[in-house]
Amino acid sequence: MSEINASKVVQLYSHNCRRNFVGIQLSKGDFSYQNLSGIDFSGADLQGTNFTGATLRGAKFAQAQMVTTSFRGADIRGATFVDANLKKTDFTQATAGIRPVLKVILSCVLILLAIISGVAHGHASGITFSDTPLVSSLSTVAYQHYFLVPRSVMLSALAIFATVSIWNGIGNSMAAIALTVTGIFLVATVVALVFFKDTLWNVVDYALWGVAGSMAWATFGTVTLAINATMLSVLGSTILIPLAVLVAGLGTLGLSIIEPDFLTSWQHPEAWGVAFFLNGLGGYLAWRAYQAQPHFRWMRRLAVFIITAIDSTNFSRANLSEADFTGATLGLVKLTDQVCLQQTGFYQAKKLEHARLHDTYLNDPIVRKLLVEKRVEREQFCQFDSLNLQGVNLQEATLIGGSFVGTDFSHANLQGADLSQANLTRVQLDSALLTGATLTGATIEGWSITHRTQLHGVACEHVFMKWVNPGDADQNPLRKPDSYREIFKEGEFVDFIQPLFTTLDLYHTQDVDPRAIAISYKHLEESYPEAQLDIVAIEKRGRQKEQVLLRVETTQGSDLSELSDTYLETYNQLRQLPKNSLLLLVAEQNFQINLLTQRIQSMLGQVKKATASSDTTPKRLSNLVVFTFTHGDLNQGFSMSVLIWPHQSQLPEIVTSHLPPAAAVNEAYHNWSQLYRAIYSDSSRISFSTEANEIRNISLLELENCALQLVQTFNHWLRSDAFLKISDKLREKFTASDEIRIVVQTKSAEVCCLPWQSWNFTESYPKVEFAFGQSFTNLSSRPTSARKQRRILAVLGNSKGIDIRADQALLEELSNPAIEVIFLHEPTRQEFHDVLRDAQGWDILYFAGHSETGHGKGYEIPSGTIQLNAFDHLQFSELRFALTKAVDQGLQLAIFNSCDGVGLAQQLETLQIPQVVVMKELVPDPIARLFLQNFLKAFAVGEPLQIALREARQQLECVQDRFPYASWLPLLFQNSAEEPGVW
Repeated sequence: MSEINASKVVQLYSHNCRRNFVGIQLSKGDFSYQNLSGIDFSGADLQGTNFTGATLRGAKFAQAQMVTTSFRGADIRGATFVDANLKKTDFTQATAGIRPVLKVILSCVLILLAIISGVAHGHASGITFSDTPLVSSLSTVAYQHYFLVPRSVMLSALAIFATVSIWNGIGNSMAAIALTVTGIFLVATVVALVFFKDTLWNVVDYALWGVAGSMAWATFGTVTLAINATMLSVLGSTILIPLAVLVAGLGTLGLSIIEPDFLTSWQHPEAWGVAFFLNGLGGYLAWRAYQAQPHFRWMRRLAVFIITAIDSTNFSRANLSEADFTGATLGLVKLTDQVCLQQTGFYQAKKLEHARLHDTYLNDPIVRKLLVEKRVEREQFCQFDSLNLQGVNLQEATLIGGSFVGTDFSHANLQGADLSQANLTRVQLDSALLTGATLTGATIEGWSITHRTQLHGVACEHVFMKWVNPGDADQNPLRKPDSYREIFKEGEFVDFIQPLFTTLDLYHTQDVDPRAIAISYKHLEESYPEAQLDIVAIEKRGRQKEQVLLRVETTQGSDLSELSDTYLETYNQLRQLPKNSLLLLVAEQNFQINLLTQRIQSMLGQVKKATASSDTTPKRLSNLVVFTFTHGDLNQGFSMSVLIWPHQSQLPEIVTSHLPPAAAVNEAYHNWSQLYRAIYSDSSRISFSTEANEIRNISLLELENCALQLVQTFNHWLRSDAFLKISDKLREKFTASDEIRIVVQTKSAEVCCLPWQSWNFTESYPKVEFAFGQSFTNLSSRPTSARKQRRILAVLGNSKGIDIRADQALLEELSNPAIEVIFLHEPTRQEFHDVLRDAQGWDILYFAGHSETGHGKGYEIPSGTIQLNAFDHLQFSELRFALTKAVDQGLQLAIFNSCDGVGLAQQLETLQIPQVVVMKELVPDPIARLFLQNFLKAFAVGEPLQIALREARQQLECVQDRFPYASWLPLLFQNSAEEPGVW
């Protein structure tokens, strides 16, 4: 970077020797009152340089370093400051915008376009009223009869266009134009059919194209004139709007001279009236656009955009933090594209509303007015609630009595501001400058300040800790100091609020979800262990006590803003998840989340009591995937959502998809099931129903062919484009050695019975285990079991045709001081009911005997039935209250070592039994015993339920030469919000 002094630059510039000074070193140079228009200082070091009163039209300062530079009173119209560092730069009384020469040229072009608008309006009026050759071809009688209706309709169309444009803007009038033209065509057709059958198509053609042409010219002329006049007013003032209308009128007059057929002098004086009315309409719309009135604001924005695209003072991506634009003229300035306006001053800035301001806080007219005027008017009392005022400059502002409820003043400059009697409820003041501000009488309920909030020299005699609305029952504003005779002495107010520096206040104001709060807080605690977060209070807020404040104590120096942003980001993400997913998160995370959830629910009155504490902290045993099938069936296809939660991740990923129809899968499953049932109907534990299939002599080869067809069609279905994306996502998230628990949520019994263990994905991921369920179920609060023994209730039902004594022998081997097994042999309904309600409760319910599943209709749950004895057939819906009590007393697992158990599992799931193990088809008696033996061997030694079930199922493969597809039978049904338990 070369060095050169200011006088040398002026000398070279003034002699036209050089205008390019890119990258020079020129700190603290003096160019005051110099004319340096068009000079190029791109990339130069101009820190501390003085450009006071200089003329810098079209100058280039892109990427220049200009900290503390002075442009006081300078003319910077057309100058470029893209990517420049303008921190603490002084632009007081500077003039920015479009260069005068270009301003004059553009104004002339716009005036010429206004003439075209007048010509267009003349055409619109002339088409409606003038005698064209088509009209002249009609007879005098036809002329008199015909034009009474069409001309009235045409005028009505123009009136509709004008009315809609005035009240709802030009954009909304377009739809009215389309409807109007359609209506006129229909009217003209009806009139022509009645009065002009001989010239039907001529009349209709004239009505359609005449009215369409009239409306097209009127729309073109009005829109063009409105935008042109708006641009002229932005370039100069509203005085130019009547000038544009006058010029448009000259265009209309010129048309009558060039083409007299359109406006035939005084023969049709109403045509002149319509044309000049349309000219006036364009000017009126421009005036409303200049005022930025609703429905017209877009026109002014468009005008500003077009002009600034031609020429402007460009601050795009510049760093204007702490810059001062006091009294500057900022019309037609670009303050866009990530420009930094941190604590930038705009006091008494002029024409700021005519600048390009999108993506900045200045785009809000209320914020803009506040920053320019730095005062609060009475009619603006509540206009500043919940605004984002991060980094604004309100130094020395008069904000007495202003309402700033929920407003974010983080990093704002409020030095010396008068906030007396202001409502600062829930205001965010992290890193805000309040040095020398006045807070006497302000309400500071729930405001958020940090150790970075500058409070030195704050003047405050008293504050109120609660905002009181007129209708509140409690009218105590909680004044501090408490006595109305006392005031804070100098420095006492800061000492009073010092503890708030280390307190993080987390507000939840709408649709409070205790589960999302609990998970978000736990995630924050794990992400910032150094902050040592500790909940010191949970409070209800709001007029209806519907809001929640979580007050968290942190260590000194913690970044409360960062903590709050992280928490709210997680909380807002969780609120967007389906309710069922939140239930799963609560159950899958650790015990503290459940405890905090219940604590908040209890405070809100959503539960009666919190769960008693526990010394154990359950952890997730594996990676979790949940397939949720909704809105469909195998014949129609399914809507589907997939929750993917790797063990090491804090939060899951949710993917939505749609599975195509699978009628072939449905047919293949029923073909296989029919053959399977025919083979095993004699030796299984199904109930002896009169509807039992009596098919005999079925070939095992035929069964194998059906099974192969089922597996092939099933895998073909799961290779659809939608499901392949899910498979790819799973392969991306997991490794082949990972334990993966996949829960299939569906109300379809057929989907549960499909051969999921034969899915191609499991060939690469052998440690996958499937579980099934209908939906997430909210977990009720259950007291911690005080039992010293595991209690198993073994119900041995009707044993006709099967041997269940082996089941009893296997269960008896479990009996020891830590496990109690109670047997019920072929009990009656009453005996089963009474024992199930035993006050000591049960951990496991085991059933051996006959069972079957009836078929539900549509989404109805199939009815599962067990045979207690030779006479009693029982559906568990008949034991709803007894089972509910058993669950409340700790029942965790039900095992049905019997046939056709899908209906049983789905019934029991509705009663909130956490886990149910069933056989999905007819189960041969030897297979039932072998499964129980292998399952108990693994489960009783402490293996998690899903692993014990997988090992028992895999060991059935060794006997599939004698009992085909035995390993397909065991299924685990569970509430997806439950972690598979251990013995």
